[in-house]
Amino acid sequence: MLAAEHREEYSDLLSELRMLLVEHFAATEWGRLLVHTKGTSSGFVVSSIDVEEIIGDEALVERVFQASGFAETLVPLGKLVEAFSALCDVDLDVMEGGTFVRNDRNDAFAFLPGLVRAPSPSFDRARDSVEQWRFEALSALREKCNFTGYETMRVDLEQGRVEFWNKNELALGLPAVLVGTFSRAPRTFAWGGQNPSLPEVARSHSAKLVDELLDRTVWELSTPYFATDRDTARALAAYVAKLAGCVALLELSREDGDAYFAVQP
Repeated sequence: MLAAEHREEYSDLLSELRMLLVEHFAATEWGRLLVHTKGTSSGFVVSSIDVEEIIGDEALVERVFQASGFAETLVPLGKLVEAFSALCDVDLDVMEGGTFVRNDRNDAFAFLPGLVRAPSPSFDRARDSVEQWRFEALSALREKCNFTGYETMRVDLEQGRVEFWNKNELALGLPAVLVGTFSRAPRTFAWGGQNPSLPEVARSHSAKLVDELLDRTVWELSTPYFATDRDTARALAAYVAKLAGCVALLELSREDGDAYFAVQP
């Protein structure tokens, strides 16, 4: 969340960004620009650019990006990525770049910290229904278990179990598999099956949950970890839980990030 005192500066940067992208980057022809950066002794510079979601003239985009003098326009673009990252309070060394997204409805742009690829069409189309399932499934689980609240939530990864405790007394225990985790500092999502810090049995169960899904057009499923935002991370975990026939998705939040658990039937 952007601090209130930075919103005016952020708005000014967006205006500067729009002018730069429209004039030098064929901004009306694409939907997403991933700007890779690297640190140098004189600051951050752009090392490469990826264009996604081309919605217009692809040949024009290629001509613009290959034109002589194009490299000079990368200097102000890199400074904008650095400025946006500072306002968002993220470490550009860790994020390794930033993403600019165009909204073709109002021809406006937005900045996302990190290199955030466009979501897979299958996942993107299902997102609204997945979010609805997440809320309804959690409500149904609470009603079925006659469960209203708890003091602490504990996880036994080796046993595949999530427990809710009140005053050192077990209130409810549920079989569950870790789907993945979201780390706040680098703003990345990682699948549980790819997490080397987990017990082997937990990694195995997590990997099995994802590997059994039939839709392999979703690039996220085959990518061990990637930059994203918290809402998308949670929606993706719910997407997997729903497709796998799980009962509900539970979220364990801590200061450094969140973990998502799929409740088994």
